[in-house]
Parts: sequence; C-alpha cells; structure tokens
Amino acid sequence: MRTFLILLTLLLITTTKLSACTCAEENNSFRKKVKTKFLSSDVIFTGTVLSRKELSNTSKKVFGSPVRFTFKISEMIKGKLQHSQIDIITNSDEPSCGYEFEVGKTYLVYSRQSDYYTHVTKSKSDFITGLCARNQKLKDTRKKELRILSNMARSGK
Repeated sequence: MRTFLILLTLLLITTTKLSACTCAEENNSFRKKVKTKFLSSDVIFTGTVLSRKELSNTSKKVFGSPVRFTFKISEMIKGKLQHSQIDIITNSDEPSCGYEFEVGKTYLVYSRQSDYYTHVTKSKSDFITGLCARNQKLKDTRKKELRILSNMARSGK
C-alpha cells in the first residue's frame, strides 16, 4: 500500500498540467484595450461569414483543429487587401483559443498574419484570429469601439 501511495504521489507531481485558453487582460481602460488590439493586428474589418471549412491535419498535431472562415468584407478598418473576401484561420474550439464564427452573421474581426497554420493550409502565411482577439458580432459592438478604431486608422497609429 505504501508503495502504491508513493507511486501515486509521484505521478501526480510529475503529471503535466493541461491548459485551456485564458484571456488574461490587464485592468486597462476600454480605449487602451481597443488600442492594444489595434496595434497588434495586421487586419481589422467588418464582414459577413460566407463559409466554414474544417482543415484536415495529418502531418502535424495541433491543439484544436484549424478551421477556415471565408468573409465578405463590408468595411476595411486596418490593412489593405486586393479582394473583397478574406480567409481567416482559427482553432475549432474555445478551449484551444479558437473563435467560432457563425455562417451568415456579420462580425468585427481582428486578425494578424502568421505562419502558424501553414503546415495545413500550404500557404506562405495566413490571417489568423482567436478567442482573445476582441472579435464580436457587429450588432453587439459598442459604437465607441468603432469610433476608436476609425480614429486610429485615420491617424495611422
């Protein structure tokens, strides 16, 4: 029995902790939070989700399966694109920091360019986003946030 308890204790001590997504935010003003996400994003836009596609991944295991959402852009707030549509890659579930967009709904989307999913997408880089990126349905977005973003985009900051 004593050996069992020692082994159990060692197992509990050496077991690695699984981590779920946490969006720890500093206790900043609303303006500062928006500004921080603006500065860390390459592309910010409003747009409607046209489609959702699960991306298969056989070569490299990632926590959460990647998903491609295709958006029709309504308004480009930050960044420049050649097309009126954009593909955004995220994880498929919230525990892995993915953001689940709904097809047909319109969102404010914060995204950055990354090579994180290129092993799956076969692109040189992708626009990615996640649960902690301030993405939200446009109908739920505060007008103040859109004003702050618009002012920052105009001033080039």
